[in-house]
Amino acid sequence: AMLNPDYRKRPMATTVLKHRFMTGDVL
Repeated sequence: AMLNPDYRKRPMATTVLKHRFMTGDVL
């Protein structure tokens, strides 16, 4: 799992959305 400083700063919802966006970009 990628634990970046943004993970703590940003809310969980934003983190999930960002993670999904990154995954979609990779795929």
